[in-house]
Amino acid sequence: KNLGKIWELVHDKDKFVAIVNDTFKKLADEGIERDLVEGAINHYDFKMREADFRLPVGLCYNDVVLTSWLYDNDPLSKLKFIDIIENIREKSGKGYFEGLLKKYYLQNNYKSLVVLEPEQGMVGRIEKATAGKLEEFKKGLDESGIVGIVENTAVLKDRQAKFDDENVLAKIPLLSLGDISPRTEFFPISRRNFGKVPVLHSAFDTRGIVYNNLMFETGCIPEEDVCYLGLLAQILSGMNTGRHTYLELSKIIDINFGGLEFTNETFEAKDDQKGFKTFFMIKGKYLADKITVFNELATEIMNETLFDDARRFSEILSETVSRMGMRLVNSGHYYAKLRLDSYYSTKGKYHELIGGISFYEFLKDMKENFEARFLSVKEKLSEISRSLFILDNLTINLTCNENIFGFVDKNSSLLIEAISDQKKSPAVNISKPEIQNESSHQVAFNL
Repeated sequence: KNLGKIWELVHDKDKFVAIVNDTFKKLADEGIERDLVEGAINHYDFKMREADFRLPVGLCYNDVVLTSWLYDNDPLSKLKFIDIIENIREKSGKGYFEGLLKKYYLQNNYKSLVVLEPEQGMVGRIEKATAGKLEEFKKGLDESGIVGIVENTAVLKDRQAKFDDENVLAKIPLLSLGDISPRTEFFPISRRNFGKVPVLHSAFDTRGIVYNNLMFETGCIPEEDVCYLGLLAQILSGMNTGRHTYLELSKIIDINFGGLEFTNETFEAKDDQKGFKTFFMIKGKYLADKITVFNELATEIMNETLFDDARRFSEILSETVSRMGMRLVNSGHYYAKLRLDSYYSTKGKYHELIGGISFYEFLKDMKENFEARFLSVKEKLSEISRSLFILDNLTINLTCNENIFGFVDKNSSLLIEAISDQKKSPAVNISKPEIQNESSHQVAFNL
């Protein structure tokens, strides 16, 4: 339906231009939504601080430097991005982006409208025209000209197939095994405390970002309920709470944080290869001045998430089943490995229950029987949340500058006081793994 509307606009250029102009004029006159602007600036701020370019950082910085250096300007000016972003953030509340819309679009008389339309048979027509030109070119050549082209082509193919001379190859700088340290890089972690809560602190220059992972040990969750931990990670922050709708939560996260996610993770014991611990993680990253917002929002989501909106719950469940189904098709080897690990390893069995084929089947069955199962699932998630989000289960994993650590410590009382201090439930062991004697065909059939 939407593609049809877009196709209509392509063939009605004046209507397309009018919609763009009217929309930009409305934004310039009435102002762009403040939350949208702040969220966009915050996203770009974290991207620059973390150097999240998906390419080698040095190469990206080099390209940025050249945009000023080539024109005899200060090469380092474009790397002072924190000052630049703060300047933009300050101006954004005074019509900065609205002014850009007016100056560079609405009041700009130098515009072009370019329309690219598909043309049926165009490729064949171009190929036919090219073949005709080549045939005409060949007719204009005498025998020596043709022989010359053949000989040049043979020389080129021979050159491409030949190995380079060893003396030439020796000029290329290479690394040897001796150039690489056999030692694993060590990242120091200090053990501290926020009151009674243990803290694992990694002191690094994080450019003002606080990476705060709230780790709740899940050993108290029985094996038959482990799949619900995977579901809980998908549901939290997507549901309403007692104070905010899920749309409002999304805006708060975009404006204040570089990210907030919920995951299940396992960690092997240092001196026991078979031993491991399991955690439900609330992973947040934010600038130090946003710590109060993080503490308030984290405790709100933990303590006040409402699981009773059946329509919204069903939407999240359907999206999760759909995404996971596509991943199973595109990354089947990964899920096959999870399944295989579950035959021989207790840790592998746990991973299979919270994120493997078993978890997918759990979600799919819930989706197909949603009306019958919703009430019991809702109660189960509430029950797990109450037993999981308690102080006795909590360890905080904190990565930030040393000088920021004290500030985080002073402002963590709000978080700690809001988490239940009820007694920790006894740990429950995962049963021993068993070989299921199933083929990939059987698993695929079940999917």
